[in-house]
Formats: sequence, C-alpha cells, structure tokens
Amino acid sequence: MEYLGRVIGLGQSVMDLQQEAKFANLRELIESAEYQNEKLLIFTEHRDTLEYLRRRFEALGYTGQISSIHGGMDVGEREEQRIFFMSPEFRRLQGISDADRPSARVLLANDAAGEGINLQFAWIMVNFDIPWNPARLEQRMGRLHRFGQKHPEVRIFNLVAENTREGEVLATLLAKLDEARKDLHNDKVFDVVGQLLQDFSLRDLLRDALLESSPLTAKRRIESNFATQKLRLAVEEQRKSASSFGDVAKRLGQLNSEVEVEQFNRLLPAYVQNFMEKSAPRLGIRIEGDLSEAARFSIAGAEGKWLYRLADAFPKGLPDYLSVQRTPVLPDPDHQRSIFLRPGEVVFDTVCEETIGRFQTDVMRGAVFCDPATEKAYYIAVYTCQIGERTSLREKTFRTLSDRRLIGIRWDETEEPTECPFNALLSLLAAPRSLIWKAGNLLLNPEEQVRKADRFAQALADSLFLQQARSLIKAETVARIDDLARGYDFIASDLAKDRGDLARRVREGDEVAMPALDDVRNRQRQLEEEKTQSLLYEERRADRMEIINLERIAVALVVPDPSPAVREAYDRNIEEMAVRIARNFEVDRYKARVYDVSSPHLARGYDLESHRANGEKVVIEVKGRAGRGAVQLTENEWPTAANVRDRYWLYVVVDCATSPTLYRVQDPAFKLAVKTRQSFTINLGDIIQEAERD
Repeated sequence: MEYLGRVIGLGQSVMDLQQEAKFANLRELIESAEYQNEKLLIFTEHRDTLEYLRRRFEALGYTGQISSIHGGMDVGEREEQRIFFMSPEFRRLQGISDADRPSARVLLANDAAGEGINLQFAWIMVNFDIPWNPARLEQRMGRLHRFGQKHPEVRIFNLVAENTREGEVLATLLAKLDEARKDLHNDKVFDVVGQLLQDFSLRDLLRDALLESSPLTAKRRIESNFATQKLRLAVEEQRKSASSFGDVAKRLGQLNSEVEVEQFNRLLPAYVQNFMEKSAPRLGIRIEGDLSEAARFSIAGAEGKWLYRLADAFPKGLPDYLSVQRTPVLPDPDHQRSIFLRPGEVVFDTVCEETIGRFQTDVMRGAVFCDPATEKAYYIAVYTCQIGERTSLREKTFRTLSDRRLIGIRWDETEEPTECPFNALLSLLAAPRSLIWKAGNLLLNPEEQVRKADRFAQALADSLFLQQARSLIKAETVARIDDLARGYDFIASDLAKDRGDLARRVREGDEVAMPALDDVRNRQRQLEEEKTQSLLYEERRADRMEIINLERIAVALVVPDPSPAVREAYDRNIEEMAVRIARNFEVDRYKARVYDVSSPHLARGYDLESHRANGEKVVIEVKGRAGRGAVQLTENEWPTAANVRDRYWLYVVVDCATSPTLYRVQDPAFKLAVKTRQSFTINLGDIIQEAERD
C-alpha cells in the first residue's frame, strides 16, 4: 500500500506539472497583445479543473472577470453566467436590461455549455482539456462557429502536453482533423465528427497507448477513423441529408443571394467613416487625418465635453487615434492607441447615441430633399423593426431580441406606399425651402400621409419580416433539437458510467460512495426533466417570435430638382446611352450576363451587375456626359465603392452628344479619392489617367 501510495503521488505530481505547463501557455495567450482585449471561452473536461483555473485566474487579478458554466447549474444559472460573459454592446443588441453592468473577460465551461448555449459573441476558444469523446469537439466549436458569428474567423486553441504519449496521440488526432479540413476545403468536417465517431473512445486509445510499448497502434487507429475519404463521404452524406429538408433547401438559394447582396451593402467601413466625418464637427470631436488609415482623435472645446464620460470605458484614457481598419499603422505604436470603429464598439455606439439624442427631434420633424431622377414629388419614411422571442407562449415579457432591421417606405399622391431601400436617402441632396411648393397635394394633411405609411409598415412587418423569421426558425428546428438531444445524451452517458462505478463501490462496502451515488441519481432525474423541457421549448420557438417594436425614425419629403446644372448632369437620354455602351462592352469583352439595377428605388449604389463568363461578378456605376465635365458620385455610390473595392468599376462615357468614348476605372474609391462637402467629385483628367488601357 505504501508503494502504491508513492506511485499515486508521483502520478499526481506529473499531472500537476502538466497542468502548470498548460496554464502557463494559457496565461501567455490571454495576456498577449493580440488577445488582451478579447473574450475567451475556455473548455475543461472536469469540474475540478474548472475550479483550478478559476483560482489561478483570480490569483492573477481577474477577480470579478470570470464567469462559469458547468453541469451543476440549472438553466437559469447558466443563462445568468452567459449574460455576464456578454459585452455591454451585445447585451444592448439583445435588448437585455442593465446592459452596462460589468462583463466577464473569461468564460470557464465544461461540456454543459455545449448544450445549445449560444456564445457567438466571442470568437476565441481554448480547449484546456481535449474531450474523451472527439464528437464533443463539434459540440464545443458549435458554441462559437455558428450562424450570427460576426467575426471573420473563429480561432480555437488546443492545449496538449508535449513529449508525452498522451500528447502524441492527441496531437495526431488534432493534426488529422486539420489535415482533413484543408484537404476538403470545408469546415463541415467538424460537423460530421459526432455521427462518424459514435463508438470511438479516446479514453481507450490513451489507455492503450500508455500500456503498450509505443503509441503507434493508437495513432494508426486515428488514421483509420479520420481518413480523409471517410470524412469526405460523411460530409457529402450530410449535404444530401440536409437537401431533403424542403424548407432548408428553399432557403439555401435565398441565403446565398442574401450573402452576396450583403457583401455589397455591408455597413463597414465606408459608411462608418462617412458618418463619423459628418457627425464629428457637430459634436465637438476633432478628427485630423484619414479614418481609412488612422486619424488623430481629440476633444474640440466645450462642445465636446460630453466625451469625457467615455473615459471610464478606457482604463488608460481616451484613445489617440480612430480608424475604420482593425490594425492601422500608427506613428508610435508602443505609446499610442487606436480604436477600431464599428457597430458594437463603445466609441462608435456612443457617438451614434449622442447624435440621435441631439438631432432626433429635427429628424422626426422631417426634411425636404431633391431628387434629380424624379419628375414628381414623393415621401420616404424609415422605420426600425425589432423581432423578439417571448419567454413562453403565455407571458408577454421577452427574453431575447432575435432580429432588427430597417424598413424604407416610399409613396406619392397617386400611388399606395411600397417598400424601398432605406439607403435611398443617401442618393438625395438637401433642397432649399423655396422648392417645397413642388410637393403639391402631398403638403395637404401631412399627418395622415405619415399615418398611412405607419399602417403599411406595420402590415409589412407582420406579413413579411415576422413570417421570414418564423420560417427560418422552423427550418432550423430539427437540427437544433438533434443538437440539444445529443448534448444531453453525452452527459447522460457520463452519469450512467459514474452511477455504475459508484454502485460497484457501494456493493464493495465503500460508505463514502453512497452520498455520491444519491447525488448522481438526483442529477439523472433532473437531467431528464431538463431535457424534456428544453426540447419542448425549442420545438415551440417559432410560435414565440413576435414584432416587439416598430418605430418610425425619419421621414422626408422629396421634390424634383429643377436646377440647370443638375439637369445637365442628369440627362436621361445621355444616361441611357452611357448605360447601353457599358452593357455592350461587358457583353463583347467578357461574354457577360448584365443586369440593370439602376432604378433609384433599388438604391444599390451602382447601375449594373455583370456576371462574366469566367464566374467573376462585378458591379458597375455608369456616368454619361454630353461633353467633358467632372463626375460626381453620391453618398450612396461612394461608400459602396469603398466597401466593394476591386469588384466595383466606374464606367464614364464622355462626348455622348458627338463621339462617345468610354473610360473604365477599377476601384475608384482608392484611385480617385477626392471629396467635397456634399458629394464626391472626380476630375475627368484623373479618370483618364487611371483608366484601363484597352
């Protein structure tokens, strides 16, 4: 017994050394410059390891910054910890009260957090322990790598002890998974791990590797189970299976189209830059330099004193620079700090809130704009629509904000309201008050005009957006229920094993095991009840979706623009000729299918979509001039060009009245970056200089 005690003690010492080595690597990761401001999700296999990490982090000064989720918590406790881990910005997006309360930097979790818990507001995951069942890798990754993840990539770190047989086997497992992912060019390899390896036991593999003279047999078994061809077949089988679900198949083409459109309509970075540059002077913010690189940021006099309330969000004070790029080049990076402006970032969100607070009354009062492309006056109204999920079918309180979108409504005196792109406002110019008479009968009873739009917006939200949200939830329900059920089954399997081990110890006379056995029995009963409730809750999710808020945030009266200069720049015949020349060029040169999307109602920020024979898709803004003059891009066209970059082309046709000549510039936002106060004016000489040499 004494000898056995020494062996156990020696083994414990080795395990402690491994834990310390892994924690040293974990600490290096969390304190690195790249991740020091990011949230980390850390998975452990056992509850005691979780508590060990909590103690170690708190000893390093992270007290009050650690949240945790484990199997001993009920659903409510887990949700509290999940919200604690959320950033204030994400809480506000979810409609959670008291959003600005402190937020955890680290979430410690065992596989209880793999049961349908949504954590996609983080993008860094650490597997402190590799799970005994590799299928749980899929469960863990699914907490972050899921629909709604905003970060362009999710990073997963696996901590494995070097120079040990265990480490060698685990390293082989992880390397084989990554090799398969690269060979297949598909992250779906992780999605099929669970169904492919239902009978695969990493625990048995590691035991065999320790007892045999070399871990070669274990490595060969991994090679067999994770053969690329086997994974390829599993991925293909999953794809075929998914295609059998009608709703999913119908949505797939629509979602692909939405993703394509989103690439051209995304908010970042040019719209953020445009908003900041226009709002800053009105809010007492001094911006010196180019936000597309790095602009000096400071407070301009008494008008900007409100910014000091932001200081609490930055332990080292307000940043020196602002940028719409993630990693701008700073003059002195060792002593200067930059903020990456984007929705959800505290500076940008605070500027938005201050702008709304100061000018919302003016916006709601309305404004008059002129549109060179219209011949009769019309109204535009913009609404925010929020879709939420009720806590139950009976209660009226809402647990989460599921979707939020902007709705544009347009109507004139002869036509009923119709939906239009909300960014159509960006194509308009401010009109002098002297032109308001051009609105004609639209000036009669403006309150009723707006009420008519309100009724249409409500009907549109109920009949279209809410039904879309419910259909999407229904299409995902089967997969989500299966995901949840498998998560519960994993835990039930572990509890059954623990119960068997404890029952054996009780039969052998171990009195200490009896309370633990009772505890496991209670946890099994609780788990079954929780599983039933969770699956039923998921099954009824679609019915709990409702419109929780529809708010009109802006209204504008739009009149024709009669100025000779504008009419000369926007001559319909000249524009049609220029578009025809651009279309013919694309068809002749690239054998392209060209679609005209130039209607002002679409407000795309470009005129043509060209699908070339080589599979490339580009968008084209066409400008036609009767003679040779400067070209202007609107406040919708320029940000679109800045966002899309190489896939955006400016086609300028000059001398349309005599001998038309086409000049083509790729990525005009980069090559022709000259701005004026109300639009983006480009000199024809610069266009000719940067044009392609056909």
